[in-house]
Amino acid sequence: MVTIFTAPYHGYQVLFSPFERNKIAFTGAVNYGISGNGALLIYERDEVGYKEFRRYPWKDGLFDVTWSELNEAVLVTASGDGSVVVYDQAQPNGPVTVLTGHTAEVSSVHWSMTRQEQLVVSASWDGTVRLWDPNAQVLLPFLLNTLDW
Repeated sequence: MVTIFTAPYHGYQVLFSPFERNKIAFTGAVNYGISGNGALLIYERDEVGYKEFRRYPWKDGLFDVTWSELNEAVLVTASGDGSVVVYDQAQPNGPVTVLTGHTAEVSSVHWSMTRQEQLVVSASWDGTVRLWDPNAQVLLPFLLNTLDW
């Protein structure tokens, strides 16, 4: 049995890399996400077990993660500060882009799997679903207000 300890972060999402079978991404938060910081942790398996490959601390809890469908080094997270945060494993010091547009916690992110384009969709506690182009670093003209249902 393999056990990976993530302290001080409490887990929200864990995901295998779709490209590299030896990598796992984890998002979490301290204090169960109620208050405090969070992190994206990337683990890599070797012949002994899993070891931490990258640790990206963030100023708020991170609730979800998705891998790019076209670039094995790029991941996107959903943050409690209302942002969608883009990371590149080639950049060990932090995010490469922070996308803003939600007015409350972002609870979910997902990369487009049906297109050969770089699109990310996010859902927030502000009652909206938003569509992003992380390469252009822009919010696209698509907005779904779930509070009106």
